[in-house]
Amino acid sequence: MNILFMHNTLPEYRINWFKEISKLSKCKFIFTNEKLNKQVYGTKIKYDKVRELDTLFLKKGLNGYIEIINEIKHNFNYDFVLFPPIDSIRELLVSMVVYNKCKRNSICTGYFWEKWEAPKDLQPFGRKVKNGLIKNAASIIFKRVDLVFAGGSKSREYFCNNGVDPSKIVVLPDSSEVPECEYINIRQLYDIKDDKIIILYFGRIFDQKGLDILLKAIGMIENQEDYFLIIAGDGDYRLYCEELVKKLDLKGVRFVGAVDPEKRKNFFEQSDIFVFPGTYRGGRVDVWGLTLNEAMQFNNILISTDAVGSAYDLIDNGINGYMVDSEDVNQLCQAIKDSSKKIDMNKLKVYNNKMKQRYSFSNMASVFINAIEDKLCR
Repeated sequence: MNILFMHNTLPEYRINWFKEISKLSKCKFIFTNEKLNKQVYGTKIKYDKVRELDTLFLKKGLNGYIEIINEIKHNFNYDFVLFPPIDSIRELLVSMVVYNKCKRNSICTGYFWEKWEAPKDLQPFGRKVKNGLIKNAASIIFKRVDLVFAGGSKSREYFCNNGVDPSKIVVLPDSSEVPECEYINIRQLYDIKDDKIIILYFGRIFDQKGLDILLKAIGMIENQEDYFLIIAGDGDYRLYCEELVKKLDLKGVRFVGAVDPEKRKNFFEQSDIFVFPGTYRGGRVDVWGLTLNEAMQFNNILISTDAVGSAYDLIDNGINGYMVDSEDVNQLCQAIKDSSKKIDMNKLKVYNNKMKQRYSFSNMASVFINAIEDKLCR
């Protein structure tokens, strides 16, 4: 198959998936917003890692539109075209130009999005308006394509609720895998005693992520001395959380700052419980939350909330962790206590092994390619 895969930018966590797709097909990747990586993820694109891929990063402004028009004029010999997540006017305009070409040439089309929304009553007016505008713009494409790839069960629900035929929706097993790195003894580095249960928070620190809820939950645990919380990350909410640690008089807490993604294995591998306490603040959600995948890779007990998309698909309550209500301190506290008492680690490992096979880059690519092949063969 000859595939044109359009995406907004190139975050590092997608690179290995793209490589797996390229093993199974002839694939060209076009990225519509090269700078989005820095704006959203705070990282630069690692171009050296995608040298083997056929890529085109569209230029800014009018030059980018000229590039896409030249592409569809001279090199448009594809069996399948995937449109980028439409989160700006640029993506919409580019997609409409390419879609019209596909329609004229009877080329099979698709759309990939992880989108879902917070409950309406938790969305402030501005967020409702923005979500409505994005939905109306994106639906111009996702209601017309032949296949819709959803990033998880919550994303599938979103598409179904917005007029997409369920038979056209394929749920991709959204994946991330932690790379190997030089070993660093985390317990020794941060002077953590061997009998302490290590809880890990790993990610950016801003209010929507809910770190303050985790700190309050730990403050409610009677035997706090049994636990040690590592907070790996940075952000504008860090100072508030550091003050909260002092206010709650929490002892076993360590802010270690932002961690080089290439060295994150040491933190996941040496932790016992991973907590992602996401919230609906500002009417937002974490559409997936790949750190749950990464913690699962090392058999951490997973605790997350209903504001995190991956929690619905990766957590089996009581087996490999717990999903709790967003901002419910009591539930989160109880989940932490139950994790060290009620989770059977043998059952957890059996369950996680199955999940790790499904949520791998190779399987994510296979599901993607198989869905396209099935559609083309009908």
